[in-house]
Amino acid sequence: MLNGRFTTAERELLAALVAVEQVYASHIVYSAGFKVECMTRYQAGEKPSVIFAAAGLDPALIGYKRVERAISRWKEAQRKGSLDAPAPSERRKKHTEKLKQQKQVAVEHQREIRQRHIQVLEEHLAEQKHRDAETKQKLIEQQAKRIRDLETQVQALKALCTLARTSKRAPHETNASERFALIHQMKTEQPASKSHL
Repeated sequence: MLNGRFTTAERELLAALVAVEQVYASHIVYSAGFKVECMTRYQAGEKPSVIFAAAGLDPALIGYKRVERAISRWKEAQRKGSLDAPAPSERRKKHTEKLKQQKQVAVEHQREIRQRHIQVLEEHLAEQKHRDAETKQKLIEQQAKRIRDLETQVQALKALCTLARTSKRAPHETNASERFALIHQMKTEQPASKSHL
């Protein structure tokens, strides 16, 4: 030890012991199991220095005062019934693990929500595409019908003009029988124009 603080090598040596949970530069956190074992043996009459040395905690290394203070604290804790309670670092570890689990649950929940949103959006997009395709098809059919109607009207006008030219009369002067004959002729020619589309 240097100035009451453990060196890096000493901390590594102490941290490898079963009796030690964690080592800092100025203090040691002992495992709950070692505390209980130490007090059991102490009450059976063993000396604290012997108990610590047997666990690899040589009082010459960690300091005799440290051993005395530890025994004093543990006697008081034993009197209060809290000797085997988890050390602060163990509580922190459990708390950290609990927070990690809660975080993992929250992440999984968020992932599920995101996947459901994606699924809903994909279904909505598919429905929208289907509606768009239907609308487009209806529009094409309406435009095709309009084109056929316009072509029919153009053919009627052309035929009427041709009939007027051949009879040397104005279109409105053609008689009804001639117009009916023209309409009949256009109807017979209509399938050809449809097949052309």
